[in-house]
Amino acid sequence: MPNTFKNKVSTGVGASTATVYTCPTDTTAVVIGVTLCNLKTNGVEATLQLTDSSASATSHLLKLAPVPSGSSIVVVGGEQKIVLEAGDSVKCAASEASAIDITMSVLEIT
Repeated sequence: MPNTFKNKVSTGVGASTATVYTCPTDTTAVVIGVTLCNLKTNGVEATLQLTDSSASATSHLLKLAPVPSGSSIVVVGGEQKIVLEAGDSVKCAASEASAIDITMSVLEIT
């Protein structure tokens, strides 16, 4: 089983929910880092969701969390990891247009 480290980036995420990453078919992925960065000169709120395709369920990793101007939030990192199965996805939205950059580090196991 090969392991591949990947970065996934979405820039200028706004009020419409954006899919940042979807775990490919025949793959298990370990999310080893997620950082959200506020691009605005004022504070914004960020939401980060995980959709479990096998359970047809969506949960919040972060919901309407304040991100101050010029700041970032590390949602996943350090000792915390998230395991994704094929078809699972991570989505992000912000309280304003073009407000958040999101960077994910993922280990894909095929």
